[in-house]
Amino acid sequence: MKEETPKKQGNRANKYNDYGPSAKESFFFFKQQQLMSIRAAAIKANVKESTARGWWAAYQRNPSDYVIAKKTNRENRPSSALQDDHKKHLINFFDNNPQAFIQDAVEDLTSNFAGLSIKKSRVHEFMRDECNLSIKKSTMWSEARLNSDTIRMRYEWVEKWLGSDMDFSSNCIFNDESGFNINLKASRAWSSKGKDAVLTTPLTRAPSHTIIGAISAVGVINISIRVPKAPPKERLQTIM
Repeated sequence: MKEETPKKQGNRANKYNDYGPSAKESFFFFKQQQLMSIRAAAIKANVKESTARGWWAAYQRNPSDYVIAKKTNRENRPSSALQDDHKKHLINFFDNNPQAFIQDAVEDLTSNFAGLSIKKSRVHEFMRDECNLSIKKSTMWSEARLNSDTIRMRYEWVEKWLGSDMDFSSNCIFNDESGFNINLKASRAWSSKGKDAVLTTPLTRAPSHTIIGAISAVGVINISIRVPKAPPKERLQTIM
């Protein structure tokens, strides 16, 4: 009688990768703070791209309640020196000063709350976990854009063209411009998670270069750069 040959066990792994909190924190750091793509952030954090995409999709669905890192041993931790009053104060502080640094927040807290001694790292953790604040690239808006008259004019313009035969996919050309802003500011600012960090910039009369482009649903139609004209030289007046 022939003996049965034992079946060879496959080498295929049946276990899923169990990523710890540090891997997820690293991915979100590279994605949010370094503004990397999902693929690039996953590679830097040594995480599978499919897993990283799942994390990011879950965060996008509910950014305010999504827990990036599990806090362990919270029951044995001492009570925090930062409470609800500090939370309201910090939120108001960054609403009025979105480009402030964490050290600025520490100094503001200690100057407004007598006897408070706190480390910068603890304030950063409190801002991120309790105040729902995150730092991101700033979006610069002019003060005129937020003017009530400008908003009303835009609304009336949209109402007017909604009743026409305008179709952006077939008979529209879009012109846009991008200027070199001389108001140099930090490119990132604090705001609530899920919201843009919007800053206002003062009007300026300094010359700037502007790139103008025209596009349609088909593609780019034209692009050009507008260079400001040199101011005319003043004529010398001869004093007789």
